[in-house]
Amino acid sequence: LNPKPQMRRREGRVLTVVSVNIVLYAVCYQLQRPIEPYLVDRLGAGRPGSDAAANYAWLQSFFNLVQTVGAPVVGRLLDACGARNTFAAVFLASALSYEMLARCSTMHGLYASKLPSLLQHAFLVAQAVVARAVPPERRAAALGRLMMMYTMGAAVGPGLGGYLGAAGDFRLGARIAAAGSLVSVALIVVLLPPDDDIDGGSGGDGKQNTAGETKPTRPATATRYRRLLSATWPQLSTKAAMGAASSLYQAVSPVVLKERFGVAPATMGAVMSAQAVTNAAVAGLALGPVTRALSEHQLVRGCLACLALGFLTLIPAALDADTSRSAGYLPWVALGVTLSVFSHTLGTVLTSMSTARVGGGEKGALLGLEHGVFSGVRVGGPALGSVLFQGGGAAAVAAACAAIATGTWAAWTRAGWLLAHAGRVTQDAQTRGKKVA
Repeated sequence: LNPKPQMRRREGRVLTVVSVNIVLYAVCYQLQRPIEPYLVDRLGAGRPGSDAAANYAWLQSFFNLVQTVGAPVVGRLLDACGARNTFAAVFLASALSYEMLARCSTMHGLYASKLPSLLQHAFLVAQAVVARAVPPERRAAALGRLMMMYTMGAAVGPGLGGYLGAAGDFRLGARIAAAGSLVSVALIVVLLPPDDDIDGGSGGDGKQNTAGETKPTRPATATRYRRLLSATWPQLSTKAAMGAASSLYQAVSPVVLKERFGVAPATMGAVMSAQAVTNAAVAGLALGPVTRALSEHQLVRGCLACLALGFLTLIPAALDADTSRSAGYLPWVALGVTLSVFSHTLGTVLTSMSTARVGGGEKGALLGLEHGVFSGVRVGGPALGSVLFQGGGAAAVAAACAAIATGTWAAWTRAGWLLAHAGRVTQDAQTRGKKVA
């Protein structure tokens, strides 16, 4: 019997379950996102010396700190407890976070609602499942489709959340998100196959999965993390640098739209939805053909060049936002959509590159490390963005982002071969039976 059709059917089932839950996860997360700046403004209004932009920036920094600590925890849970159990824990934590948000009446309560987000890493788990279920030659396209599913949900969530918030109820979206997260728990428990089926039915240390990768079963240790870092530092350092730039921009952009242009909650949600729709279209329709036409290294350099150019172009739009606002908010939004597309594409390609460098049973630990690094550099981003915004306006933030993107592009251009090949983990060493500490 030819095992390939059966393997593809099993792969299709796994990807369908993961995709449905990622859409639901994105809708739930994004329901409350466009309302949060307004909720921060309302809860912090009575505090002496309160500043909405600073309050929102500090809240984002706290959220990213919790996410930084939680990402390696979730990665370790993946390798130790399996995808199904970890997925269920992630969605339970999400439901608790949203319910606490719906009930909070002070800024302290708003901060407390972020604590369960320690485990709120559904996209990390989904990436690990896709990386384990799909062979390397089709992995970038599969990760692109996963990003498309997330952005489809992210397209619905902000618009719906902004519509609900326009009536003045800034908590209804969080209540709906809590209920949706509980639905995901049930779907995962009932429909997601066991880990052996996700990996193509292989089991035991040293055996091969469908991607030709080793499946070590021992949980991640300090030695293993050092080996993962040595294998993937070019991708991780690039994600860290561009994560810092993205954090600066994302911390300030909602404030610019709200305070500089006077955008209402419904419009804020529509802007975020338009951005997500564009990301979904690119990830689902364009990324697969592009990855077949260009090498991953060429894609990384191209995305970095476009991001550097985009942030440089953002400076005049930021100057207009800081002064006359004669052009309105549409140029700012259009540039934001463009930056988001190249940023998401870059992240997907880097993840495909890094997961190809490690064994099948180490992907959870790697993705936990990757998400932890990405969140870690975003801890100080909102606060720094707020300082730059208050001192030099939106133009100062755009200039800082442009400098980071240009420097990262230059590193990949001038030292491209080293960044593309340094630290590569060969599957030959693993298949010879070498054990990983």
